[in-house]
Order: sequence, then structure tokens, then C-alpha cells
Amino acid sequence: MNEYEKYKLQWMLDHGYSLENLIDELQNIQNEYFWEDHERPEISFVMCQFERGLGFKSDDYGGEIWMDKYRWEKENKT
Repeated sequence: MNEYEKYKLQWMLDHGYSLENLIDELQNIQNEYFWEDHERPEISFVMCQFERGLGFKSDDYGGEIWMDKYRWEKENKT
């Protein structure tokens, strides 16, 4: 596990989210993109949608999500 992956897990803990919360959100996104006449989207697509801004639903206007890798690396240069 690299440092960015550790950061994302710690971010979830610090904000009161569990792995179960993450899985639930990914399932919700997958269901939004699934239509009966199409295949379910790949989990990599779903995770990408989650990380690009859908995040954990905190209110009706959007979600919470950790910093993207580029910003995190920029702020954590050693």
C-alpha cells in the first residue's frame, strides 16, 4: 500500500466513514449507471466517478471526498 492509499483510508476514518460506507456508495453509483439493456459498469469506472466528485453524500448538494492524487502529492512533497 502506498502513502496516497494510506491517506485515503485515514481520510475515511477521520470523516467517520467505513469500508462498508464506501462499498454502499459505489453500489449506488453503479446502480445509477445501470440500465436493463446495458451491462453493469465496471467497478473501475464506478470508482473513477466516485473520486471525480460524487464522493460520500453529505447533503443534497454533493459529497465529501479526499484530495485527488495530484493535489495530495503537491501538498505532501518532501
